[in-house]
Amino acid sequence: MKLKSLIFKIEIFYEKYLSRIEKGYLLKYDFIYRKYIRLVRGFRFFPIIPEKVPWMNTTLKNREDVNLAIKIIKASNLNLHNVPEKNWDSLIALKIITQNTNSSAKILDAGGERVSLILFWLYQLGFSNLKCMNLLFEKRMKRGKIEFIPGDLTMTNFPNNYFDIITCISVIEVKYFKEMNRILKKGGLLITSTDYWENKIETDGNLAFNNPISIFDKESAKRLLNIAYNSNFGLYGPEIDLSCQEKVVNWKRFKLEYTFLIFCLQKM
Repeated sequence: MKLKSLIFKIEIFYEKYLSRIEKGYLLKYDFIYRKYIRLVRGFRFFPIIPEKVPWMNTTLKNREDVNLAIKIIKASNLNLHNVPEKNWDSLIALKIITQNTNSSAKILDAGGERVSLILFWLYQLGFSNLKCMNLLFEKRMKRGKIEFIPGDLTMTNFPNNYFDIITCISVIEVKYFKEMNRILKKGGLLITSTDYWENKIETDGNLAFNNPISIFDKESAKRLLNIAYNSNFGLYGPEIDLSCQEKVVNWKRFKLEYTFLIFCLQKM
């Protein structure tokens, strides 16, 4: 307890007296950043890679699936997302990445945030080429082995055939498939999750994170997949199960209830 209290006091001093510029400068060094997130945020390094993850190309069916995902993550000594349901699709993405690449693979989290769970997990597991892109980022910034880059998912500055795997967790734009295909290596994987319900749910034009809220239904998901297939992607893994059971996700702010859909595509 005394150690945690001391760490908390150091963090308060750090936040209060050091400028953002100096903080950014210090945390770009991998050794310092690893110490920082280990001591301040409680991250553990070299956890166990989760292997028995039973879902792929499917919807989040029920609360039991969320609880099982959390159980698997805890057993792997990985940190949990503060939104319980988000552990489910992030875990599936992690399974696909670790089963199809190694720690030297180039990974992009498209539309991710500074607290991108999938990139932190990969960082904990020793991956060293990690990038996160979002229009909301004000400037390019590095934290250890993770680089945060401001940019539009539909028009990036990355070279052709650059990434091994791209994740897009709960953020998707119809126009992005063509650009993702350009920057993926041949045979590279695109893991996408999105808000979903089998039948159409009205969102009343509400905005979140400066974008219209969109919940895909069965028909719009099929149209989305056709766009992907026409953009030189093929399905990776089993056929996609678009059926639903429970509205597991409750976005209280907008009074919306739905679930998640996740699927994996491969560059042909």
